[in-house]
Amino acid sequence: MIEKLHKEAKELKRDEFSTSDPALDVFHQLLFFCCPNIILDKKIQEDISRYVYCEDTMTQPYPGTYGDVPAKWTSIHFTLKNSIQLRENEFRKKYQRKMQSKKNNKVLM
Repeated sequence: MIEKLHKEAKELKRDEFSTSDPALDVFHQLLFFCCPNIILDKKIQEDISRYVYCEDTMTQPYPGTYGDVPAKWTSIHFTLKNSIQLRENEFRKKYQRKMQSKKNNKVLM
């Protein structure tokens, strides 16, 4: 099902409501088809918590040097970093559209 949504999101890129990332579009669509609890994975939620904690406290997720960090965690780190950045960009664009709309409404008055 996720593959079908991803394909549809890529095809509907012309839609004004779509984001710059098809994966984010799929995430938004999933909530119409199933309960979020089905999508959420406990292990992934733990990885997200570890990532956020490490970013906030500027600590390493595992002891040792970069070479000691499991390759899987490195992949998870970059995936989470990219996803969080996409979400922040989405919020920023939404805020900018809101401010532009307010500005345009004041000009019309």
